Parts: sequence; C-alpha cells; structure tokens
Amino acid sequence: MSSKKMKIDKCLKPLQQASAGTIVWGKLGSYQWWPGIIIRSTDCGQPEAKFGNLWLFWFGDHKISEISRKKIVGFTLNFLQMYDGISGKNLRKAVFEALEILACRCSYHFEKVEALISWAKTGFQDSDEALFSSTDMPTSVLKHLECLQNSSTKASDSDDVGSDSAIQIFNSNVPLKMVREGSLKIQDVCIACYENEVQIVDFHPLCNGGLCLECKERLQENMFAYGNDGKNMCCSICAKPGSLIICDSKNCHRSFCNYCIILLLGPDEKKKIIETNPWYCFFCSSNDGCGLLRIKKDWEDRIITFFQPSKVDELDLPILDFVVKKPLRVLSLFDGIGTGKFVLDSLGFEVEVYFASEIDENAINVSKFHHKDSISYIGDVTQITDDKISTLCPIDLIIGGSPCNDLSLVNPVRKGIYDVSGTGQLFFDFFYILNTVRRFNNQKHVFFLYENVAAMSKKSKSIISTFLAKEPALIDAKFVSPQIRPRYFWGNIPGLQMLNKYCSSSHNDMISGLGYQQEKLLDHCLLKNLGRKAVIEKIRTVTTQRNSLIQNNYTLLPVEMNGEYDVLWITELERIFGFPIHYTDTGNLNIQKRQELLGRSWSVPVIKDILQPLKNFFKTKDDLL
Repeated sequence: MSSKKMKIDKCLKPLQQASAGTIVWGKLGSYQWWPGIIIRSTDCGQPEAKFGNLWLFWFGDHKISEISRKKIVGFTLNFLQMYDGISGKNLRKAVFEALEILACRCSYHFEKVEALISWAKTGFQDSDEALFSSTDMPTSVLKHLECLQNSSTKASDSDDVGSDSAIQIFNSNVPLKMVREGSLKIQDVCIACYENEVQIVDFHPLCNGGLCLECKERLQENMFAYGNDGKNMCCSICAKPGSLIICDSKNCHRSFCNYCIILLLGPDEKKKIIETNPWYCFFCSSNDGCGLLRIKKDWEDRIITFFQPSKVDELDLPILDFVVKKPLRVLSLFDGIGTGKFVLDSLGFEVEVYFASEIDENAINVSKFHHKDSISYIGDVTQITDDKISTLCPIDLIIGGSPCNDLSLVNPVRKGIYDVSGTGQLFFDFFYILNTVRRFNNQKHVFFLYENVAAMSKKSKSIISTFLAKEPALIDAKFVSPQIRPRYFWGNIPGLQMLNKYCSSSHNDMISGLGYQQEKLLDHCLLKNLGRKAVIEKIRTVTTQRNSLIQNNYTLLPVEMNGEYDVLWITELERIFGFPIHYTDTGNLNIQKRQELLGRSWSVPVIKDILQPLKNFFKTKDDLL
C-alpha cells in the first residue's frame, strides 16, 4: 500500500450510524475503498451477519458482501479524502450512484454530473445530515437485491420444515416407501422428482437412483450454476432451488435441499445435519450417505459421461487432403489476449497466418506484445463482410467464444441469445462467419471450435447445438488447473466429444508426464518463497468482477501470507490460467484490468488438450526434425 493510501486510511472518520439504508465506504480485503449501502439480511436473502459484521450492497457492480464494521466508514464525512485522485470507470460509476441517492433524499436534482460532484465536494451544502441516514431502501437497490435473491435461493414448499411436517413428508412418498420395504429398486425411481410412474432415461451421476427426462435436463442445466457464495444455487440431487443446506468445506460447492435430505435420509438425520457445525457433506467426509442416499465412488467420471452427447459424430474428414501436412491458417473470433495463438505456438504448430477479430484495445496490446506481427487484426466481428471473408480464405481453423454474460443462468438480468441489445446474439456472428468461410473455402475442410458457459438454459444450448449441428462437450478446467471452470465446447475437432479422459487416472498420468501435474492445485501457483500458502485447493470461476477472486460469499481470501489472509496476486492468477507470469503486464494496465482480461480468457491447459489432435493434420516443428 502506498504511503498516500496509508495516510488516507488513518485519517478516515468512523461510521456514526450503522443502520440499514446508510450509505458508506467499505473496504473488502486488499481492494480500494468502495461506496455501498448497508442492507438487512432479509433484504438480500442471507443469514444474519456475524457479530461485528454488516451486509453491504456495493454500488457499481451491484453485489453483496458481509463486511466487518471496522472496514466501514461514513460516506459524506470522508468524501473529500476518498474522492481525491479517484480513478477507474467502475468506481466513478459507483460514486455517482451513491451521490444520486443522497441528492434524491434531499430533494435535489442536478442536471449535470459536474454539478452533483461539486455539491459533494463543497461539503453537501444546505443538506440535512439526518436525511443521509434514511432507513428507506432506494427502489433501485431493492430491484437489484430482488434479482440477486431470485438467482441464488428461491422459496420452495419445503423452506421451513418443522418436525411434524418432516415426518409427514418422509412417510407420504409411496415409491421411496416401497424402496425401503424392498419391493422396488431405487434405480426404478426418479431420484429428483421421486416418482416411479415415469420413464427412467438415465441414472443420477452422483448418487444411486434414476432420472426421468425432465429431471435429467434440469440437472444438466443447473449443475454448474453457482451463486454469489460460490455454492450451487440449486440442490445437487434434484437441481431445484429452495432452502438449501450448504456444505461447510472451503473446497466444496455443493448444496442440498431440505426436501431431498428428509426423503432420502429421514427427519432425524436432517435434524442432526442442521445441528452439526461445521457440517461436511457426503462428498467431503468418510460418510458416503445413509438411508437411501448412497454416493457413487466414480461420480466424477459419471458427471462427464452424463453430459456426453447421446450420439458421437463420425467425422467425415478428407484424409487425402492432409497427406502432405501444411501450416495452419487460423481465424480467431473474440480473440481476447491471443490464447489461441499462445496455445498453437506452445504445441509447436507452424501457423501460416492468424487472423483475429477483437475490439478491446487492452487485449489487443497484450497479444501484440507477445506475438509481435504474427497476428493480423480484422476489426469488429459484427462488421466482417462476405467480401472481407473471401480475401481471408482458405481458412483451416476457426475458433472463438462469444461473451457469456447474457447467456449465463447466474446473471438474473440476462437478455438471452436473441436480444439484439445484448451480447448473446454474437453467437450468430460466429455462425455466419463459419458458414461464409465454408462457402469461400473451395470445398477445403474447416475445423472449428466454439465455447461458452456451461450454466446456460436448455433453450440456449439447444439453439447453439441446432445451428452448429453439433452437441457440446462439457470440459471443466478443474481437472488440469487450480480453477473450477466448466465450459461447453462445440466443434468438429477429432476427439473433442470424447474428452472424458479428464476424470481418468490415465489422463492424470499423462499430464504428470507432460509437466501439468504441478499446476493442478492452487498451492502450486503461489509464490512460496514469500511464504504464501493456499487456503483452498481450487478457486471458483474467475470472472471480470473483482470480487470473484474471493471465495465463499466474498468472505474467504484464498491465500495466507505471514499469518494473514490475502487475495491472489495477478501473477499467480496468470499461472492458474496457464500463462507465464507477467503475460498481461503490458500498457501500464492496473490489476483490475488485467484480471478482466484473464476472466474473459480460456484455460490454456484445456485448449491444449482440445487442439492437440490437429497435429495429425497440420505441420508442426516436430515434423521438421
């Protein structure tokens, strides 16, 4: 921390009133002070804050955190110290939101932002200080909180289950009663809706029991939807939202609803779980279940199989065209920081030309710095015309992953895949360019790879699969890196749909031989010479949001250093993604900008495994030896 920052922290005036509705400055971990508003636990659907803590809603990024009162100070009393030298578009936006609420409480209306800032800088002239501490929650904040609640936990019929109700639920389900009596096998019961008069189309990947089609599709849709606390938004068994019992392990993301626990384990066992603190779930303890709940020992392998397409495509490759291996001609859409080029170079491919479409100047600068003149930029993906594509062809490989924000189930205000005002519709630009390349390629085969978030709706997944005429492969970076990052990959690269090797021992042996093994745990990516130790084994998915580096509802910092908890350093984050340290250290970018670039990137070890088979078709440096 700079001496200037230390001086500011020492001069800050403490919070005078800590009631809901008070606008404050809060400090989360090692991040800079940020404006927020104190909220009640009931406002955000969270349990009561621990003693000495408060719940804060952050302006700007509209997330919530439980913060120590020691890290919260008054907003108006400290405005001048905080605003002096303030930088960053997101932070400015957050400050403006806070000031607008204060002005509204004083019945002031400022036509221009400059006038609003001037009012604050001059000490909020002619304002009643009592109005600043209003307990009325602003409508804008309540709307965001409602969205957050809907995305994390929704009320269900079993939210508040008393002992009598639990016994009634336990005894009322006829199929499970027949299973307990031995007259019915649990494999013949859908363990997500607890019916036996339905067609069982598959088995549950985690525990004993069947699945009907509707429940299988729901489980596939919600299995990788994580809330603000990094835990499953839905029950790991039935994939429904509701009142969830959450595993207390720092390395586990699983949640279980009251209804499933009562039906499968019984009311007494459910009571024991509630009273156990901390409680570690059946995946994290030696107890692999009781009652009718039995966890499958090979559940990791079964998850991958569960998401595999029912039919694996047989690739009709013109093998004769690849008898003589030639250098690759690549078109990368939504190129980001050049992950595709970095991977191809790491694998030793001879790349004749690498065309890239990207509009983020910071990302372009990172790519240019590392790849010099070997990338040819062709502008905005939405502006690429038929004529332009005809000049690029022939193309051997098209890769890209369009922004996922408007497709992700975690985003409560997502716009979906068709809304032209959102980013979801950018998929169709990928599809259009792929088909246009095929037209101008003079019948030359085109390999392609399209990526997006796994926690998307069944509808969006179906639309993408229909247009690309391929079912996606589910690949989670957690098996080859210290980050949980499940993603869908569509494509026609040989072996893509069979990458269930991520869970197999043979793959673990293979990556150990290639040197990947040492990068699989968070502890292996830290700067140990400085005494840094990992608190958890793997971090949750890193996004563009600064708080995504903090685990468990933004309260657990993943690293311990000199007896204190700390956030991940950006060089460590680069290693987690598979890049060399300082890869994003170009153009004087600040830490937040570098994290945003990585948050939009691919996991390097995953892309290496996907593109590896192309060595059979295109020239590599090994072929020259």
